[in-house]
Amino acid sequence: MKSFRYISPFILSAVLLSACTDDAYKEALDNGVASLGQKDYHQAALYFEIALKENSKDADAKSYLAQATQMEKALNALNKADYEQAFTALTEVINDANNLQSIQEEAKQYVQEITDQQQIITEFDQKMTLIQDLLAKNSYDEGLAKLEEAQADIAKHELLAAKQAEVVKLIEQTKDALTNVTDSTTVTEQKKKPEQTVDAVKFKVYQNGRFGFTIQYPEYFSLDTPPDNGDGQVFRYGDVTLTAYGSNTNIVRDNETVEMYFDEKLRSIPVEVSYQKVNGNTYTVSYIENGMITYEKFFLGPSVSSTFIITYPESIRTPYDDVTSHIANTFVSGAQ
Repeated sequence: MKSFRYISPFILSAVLLSACTDDAYKEALDNGVASLGQKDYHQAALYFEIALKENSKDADAKSYLAQATQMEKALNALNKADYEQAFTALTEVINDANNLQSIQEEAKQYVQEITDQQQIITEFDQKMTLIQDLLAKNSYDEGLAKLEEAQADIAKHELLAAKQAEVVKLIEQTKDALTNVTDSTTVTEQKKKPEQTVDAVKFKVYQNGRFGFTIQYPEYFSLDTPPDNGDGQVFRYGDVTLTAYGSNTNIVRDNETVEMYFDEKLRSIPVEVSYQKVNGNTYTVSYIENGMITYEKFFLGPSVSSTFIITYPESIRTPYDDVTSHIANTFVSGAQ
């Protein structure tokens, strides 16, 4: 008769439990290593923690968990643009000789990426410092060119996106400054051109087809769009305005005289008249109001009249008094 050995249920349970534990440990460790290969460091750390629960003394699981944790820490810091913390964590991974070579190589790539990004940021900050220096020296054209380069840098590198608002604001301010400089230059040129003496100023001739008058004006003046009724023309340069026009006479009232027009003009002037004169069929008046000099000359004829008015700042009266005299002396009225 065969005999059978008796196996205690407790021993059997221990053997089965040990086998299950080994399987769970091996599965967790294998999954963790696979996650490392996929660079999913967070998931890898979870698997290694499970493996250590099954085998708390396993050196491989401890080492892998440390590497996964450190890489996860580095990548989280990198995503937050905390380059210093990321660099420190990655350096520890690289310097630990017990770490996997694949993990160390990955850490080196991230360190190079951080180095490249820091170089981009450093160069951008240096460019912005140069731009501020240029703007402080009123070198607006060069500064604007550099700002446009900075905008191109931002479009090329996503990590510079936070600088966009600063650059846009500086571009707007620089364009405004350039506009102000242009206006200031116009005023300066406006002062300089007539100071060449009136003989050096070149004049053009405008003739009105409707009322027949002719007026000379400096060639650097611009012309407004003429009115639809063709009664005259407005010329401008900076703060200087020259207006010439004609009109019909003896329509509202008969037997008009130059004195009638002269008296009406004097009553319309709200300030003291500096100069006034009636001579034959013409009158001339000049006055200063709010820092602007006005000179007007009027010609009366049997059926039409001709007038020209020039206004300019009192601050540039020296050159423009001569220009005004030239225009007055060469003006040919259509009121014959």
